[in-house]
Amino acid sequence: TVIAGWSLYFFAKTAGWMVGGFPTGTSLGQVFSEQSANGGLQIALSLGFSVATVSVVYFGVQKGIEKIARLFLPVLFLILALLFTVSFAMDGSREALTFIFRPSFNELDGGSVLEALGHAFFTLSLGMGAMITYGSYIARNQSIVKASGAIVLLDTVIALVATVIMFTVIFTAGMQDQVGDTGTVGMLFISLPQLFFAEGIVPGGSFLAPLFYVLVALAALTSTMSLLEVVTSYIIDEHEIERGKATLACGSVVFLFTILAALSFGGADFASNLSAPGRIGDLLFAGKTSWFGMADHFVSNWMLPTGGLAITVAAGWFMTRESTESELIDEKVPGWFNYDTWRFFIRYISPAAVAAIVVAVLFFGVDFS
Repeated sequence: TVIAGWSLYFFAKTAGWMVGGFPTGTSLGQVFSEQSANGGLQIALSLGFSVATVSVVYFGVQKGIEKIARLFLPVLFLILALLFTVSFAMDGSREALTFIFRPSFNELDGGSVLEALGHAFFTLSLGMGAMITYGSYIARNQSIVKASGAIVLLDTVIALVATVIMFTVIFTAGMQDQVGDTGTVGMLFISLPQLFFAEGIVPGGSFLAPLFYVLVALAALTSTMSLLEVVTSYIIDEHEIERGKATLACGSVVFLFTILAALSFGGADFASNLSAPGRIGDLLFAGKTSWFGMADHFVSNWMLPTGGLAITVAAGWFMTRESTESELIDEKVPGWFNYDTWRFFIRYISPAAVAAIVVAVLFFGVDFS
C-alpha cells in the first residue's frame, strides 16, 4: 500500500511536469527522499489507496473485485501495449531484447533458480492464501487446470512485456550498469521519471510517464484487493459477520500496520529506526532497521515460503487422491494435463523446491525482500 501510494504521488508529479515542463536541475533522488520522509503525506497516500482497496472488497467478488477487474484490466493492458509498442522505437530496443532473450547459461546457478522461485511466489500470489480464496469462488463447470494454466501463461507474458519496456528504456539511456545499484524502487521512482522526460530517449515520454504510474497503481490495486479479500472472506466464513463490517474491520486493522510502514522512511523515528536485537533479530529480520524493512524481510523470506510449503504438503499428503482428482479431472481438462504427474510434483518436487528457499534463507543468508 505504501509503494502504491508512491505511484499515486509520482502520477501527480509527472502529470504536472507534462503540463508545465520538467524543472531544470531537479534531483529525482531528492524528490523521492523528501516525499518518503514526509510522514503526513505518506499516511495520506496510503490512506487513499487503502480506501480504494476497501471500497472494492466491500462489494464482494462479483460486484466489487470482478467489476473493477473488468473495468481496469483492459485499461492496464492498453497502457502496457502502448508502452511496449513505443519501446521498439527506442535506440536501445535491439540491445535490450538481446540482453533479455539471449541465453547465458554460464550465469545460471543455484542463486538464479532461487530468485526465480521467489519471484514466482510474489507474482502468482503463492503462499498467502489468495489463490485458495479465489479458487473457492470457481463454479463447478469451470476447469481449475485451464484457469491455472491461463493465469501462469498471462502472468509470464505480462512479466516479459514489462521487462522489455523497462530494459529498453534503461539501455537507451545507457544505464544498464546501474541496475543492480539502484534496485527496483530506485529504478521505478528515481531513474525512470528522469528518463521519461529526458530528450531523445522515450518518444512521447512526457505523455507516457503519467500513464506508466497509472499502470503501476492499477497493478498494485489488483494485489491489495486480493490480499484484503483473503482475510475478509476468512472472517466472514468463520465468524459469520456480514461482508461490510468484516471488510471495514480488516481494512482498519491493516491500515494501523500500514501507518508504521508509511513512517519508516524518515517520517517518524520510532518506525524508521526500529530493530530486533540479538540473534533472533538477525535470523528473522536480517538486521533491517525500520518497520517496513523488517516486515518486508519477514514476509518475503519466512511467511510466504512457509505458507507455500504448508499448502503443498496439505494438498499432496493430507488431501485424498479422490478429492483432488475430482476437483481437477473433468470433461474440460486439457489433454496435456496428467494427474499422476501433478500428484508427483505436488508431493515431492514442489515441497523440495520450497524447502530449498527456506534452507537458503536460514543457512546461506539469501534475501528475497
